[in-house]
Amino acid sequence: MVLVKKRSGKLEPFDESKIVHALERAGATKTMSKKVLSQVREQLYDGIPTKKIFRIVFSLLSKEKASVASKFNLKSAIALLGPKGHNFETFIAHILNEKGYDTQVRQVLQGACISHEVDVVASKGSKTYMVEAKFHNKPWIYSPIQDALYTYARFLDVERTSSHGKKFTNPMLATNTRFSSDVIKYSKCNEMELLGWRYPVNAGIEHIVDKTSMYPITVLQKLDRPSLEKLMDMQIVIISDILEIKEEHLMKITGKPKKTIDAVREEVESILKGG
Repeated sequence: MVLVKKRSGKLEPFDESKIVHALERAGATKTMSKKVLSQVREQLYDGIPTKKIFRIVFSLLSKEKASVASKFNLKSAIALLGPKGHNFETFIAHILNEKGYDTQVRQVLQGACISHEVDVVASKGSKTYMVEAKFHNKPWIYSPIQDALYTYARFLDVERTSSHGKKFTNPMLATNTRFSSDVIKYSKCNEMELLGWRYPVNAGIEHIVDKTSMYPITVLQKLDRPSLEKLMDMQIVIISDILEIKEEHLMKITGKPKKTIDAVREEVESILKGG
């Protein structure tokens, strides 16, 4: 039995099913999955870091099919929306729009005691949520209870006034990581909505992104980091937005030639079509 080392330093038995699940989520065919798993097995050794296994799988997928590799890399891609929190806030607003909410980002609102910059105001039906989009640069950590306490404290202040036009009915905490058990328990006790990695069950960020193809532009492999930064500075964070922008404008924003922009568009179309 091969033992792998998690980021925490803890050793645990290698679980092939985790890779299989991730490959299925990314849209890999059974043939592709078998090929990747076979090559992963050949490179395993006791104490191999899980991050190295990830890099091996990603490298193999990149050679097999770039669009599948991009989807497999979703968690890391969302982390690449940082270090600026604004990019993640815009991304969360897009996700909530897909869930039927009307959203506004970065609203400065007066609370009963102090003013607050609310990351996202999300409304649907009779509900109006004060959304705290908590971005973590380390996607493998768990969102701590401090995030929930901070969110609820801000909600209590702005909930006491309707100076912004609508009275908030509930707080919501959205993050790119998993939630600790204390956060989940606290949120249930205080009617706080949670949206994160694998939470709610079968309705977390990764599930919504895969179902709606709301992939962040950071999944793209045909654009370098400086070009992605330029796009994100213009609040372009979803790959489908790339297809809505004229080619000449994309060339001007990124400083890239037509050949590169054409390759990027092809990559986007491939991901949106499911590979």
